[in-house]
Amino acid sequence: MMDHANTVASRVTVGIEGRMAIEFAESARRPPFADEDRRLAFLRRPNEVPGIDPPPDAISRYPAVPLAALVEPGATRPFLTVVDWLRDERTAGTA
Repeated sequence: MMDHANTVASRVTVGIEGRMAIEFAESARRPPFADEDRRLAFLRRPNEVPGIDPPPDAISRYPAVPLAALVEPGATRPFLTVVDWLRDERTAGTA
Protein backbone atom coordinates (compact mmCIF):
# COMPACT_ATOMS: atom_id res chain seq x y z
CA MET A 1 0.00 0.00 0.00
CA MET A 2 1.26 3.47 -0.83
CA ASP A 3 0.24 6.66 0.90
CA HIS A 4 0.74 9.94 -0.91
CA ALA A 5 -1.11 13.26 -0.93
CA ASN A 6 -3.58 12.01 1.69
CA THR A 7 -4.67 9.09 -0.50
CA VAL A 8 -3.90 5.42 -0.06
CA ALA A 9 -3.34 3.22 -3.08
CA SER A 10 -2.76 -0.50 -3.17
CA ARG A 11 -1.25 -1.94 -6.33
CA VAL A 12 -0.32 -5.37 -5.02
CA THR A 13 -2.09 -7.52 -2.43
CA VAL A 14 -0.42 -10.47 -0.74
CA GLY A 15 -2.67 -13.27 0.42
CA ILE A 16 -2.14 -16.00 2.99
CA GLU A 17 -2.50 -18.64 0.28
CA GLY A 18 0.96 -17.73 -1.05
CA ARG A 19 -0.17 -15.62 -3.98
CA MET A 20 0.16 -11.98 -4.82
CA ALA A 21 -2.59 -10.18 -6.77
CA ILE A 22 -1.55 -7.32 -9.02
CA GLU A 23 -4.38 -4.80 -8.85
CA PHE A 24 -4.53 -3.53 -12.43
CA ALA A 25 -8.33 -3.12 -12.34
CA GLU A 26 -8.22 -1.09 -9.13
CA SER A 27 -5.41 1.02 -10.57
CA ALA A 28 -7.70 2.11 -13.39
CA ARG A 29 -9.80 4.13 -10.95
CA ARG A 30 -7.15 6.76 -10.15
CA PRO A 31 -4.40 8.72 -11.84
CA PRO A 32 -1.92 8.06 -13.17
CA PHE A 33 -3.21 4.59 -14.09
CA ALA A 34 -6.69 5.71 -15.14
CA ASP A 35 -5.01 6.12 -18.53
CA GLU A 36 -4.86 2.78 -20.38
CA ASP A 37 -1.39 3.51 -21.78
CA ARG A 38 -0.06 3.95 -18.22
CA ARG A 39 -1.66 0.63 -17.19
CA LEU A 40 -0.02 -1.04 -20.20
CA ALA A 41 3.31 0.41 -19.05
CA PHE A 42 2.50 -0.95 -15.58
CA LEU A 43 1.78 -4.37 -17.14
CA ARG A 44 5.14 -4.48 -18.92
CA ARG A 45 7.03 -3.99 -15.64
CA PRO A 46 5.98 -7.22 -13.88
CA ASN A 47 6.55 -9.12 -17.13
CA GLU A 48 10.26 -8.30 -16.69
CA VAL A 49 10.34 -10.33 -13.45
CA PRO A 50 11.16 -14.01 -13.99
CA GLY A 51 8.12 -16.15 -13.12
CA ILE A 52 5.63 -13.28 -13.35
CA ASP A 53 3.85 -13.06 -16.68
CA PRO A 54 0.42 -11.39 -16.59
CA PRO A 55 -1.31 -11.56 -19.99
CA PRO A 56 -2.25 -8.40 -21.96
CA ASP A 57 -5.89 -8.55 -20.82
CA ALA A 58 -4.72 -8.40 -17.20
CA ILE A 59 -4.93 -4.59 -17.20
CA SER A 60 -8.64 -4.93 -16.44
CA ARG A 61 -8.31 -7.70 -13.83
CA TYR A 62 -6.47 -8.78 -10.67
CA PRO A 63 -4.06 -11.47 -11.88
CA ALA A 64 -2.43 -13.53 -9.14
CA VAL A 65 1.10 -14.87 -9.19
CA PRO A 66 2.79 -17.24 -6.75
CA LEU A 67 5.00 -15.57 -4.15
CA ALA A 68 7.46 -18.40 -4.77
CA ALA A 69 8.33 -16.67 -8.04
CA LEU A 70 10.03 -13.91 -6.03
CA VAL A 71 12.56 -16.25 -4.46
CA GLU A 72 13.79 -17.54 -7.79
CA PRO A 73 17.32 -16.42 -8.70
CA GLY A 74 17.22 -13.06 -10.40
CA ALA A 75 13.61 -12.23 -9.48
CA THR A 76 13.88 -10.15 -6.31
CA ARG A 77 15.79 -7.18 -7.72
CA PRO A 78 13.52 -6.79 -10.80
CA PHE A 79 10.44 -7.02 -8.54
CA LEU A 80 11.77 -4.30 -6.25
CA THR A 81 12.45 -2.19 -9.33
CA VAL A 82 8.75 -2.55 -10.24
CA VAL A 83 7.74 -1.46 -6.73
CA ASP A 84 10.04 1.57 -6.95
CA TRP A 85 8.59 2.46 -10.38
CA LEU A 86 5.04 2.20 -9.01
CA ARG A 87 5.91 4.50 -6.12
CA ASP A 88 7.47 7.03 -8.48
CA GLU A 89 4.51 6.92 -10.88
CA ARG A 90 2.01 7.25 -8.06
CA THR A 91 3.88 10.19 -6.56
CA ALA A 92 4.20 11.95 -9.93
CA GLY A 93 0.55 11.23 -10.82
CA THR A 94 -0.91 12.86 -7.74
CA ALA A 95 1.49 15.74 -7.22
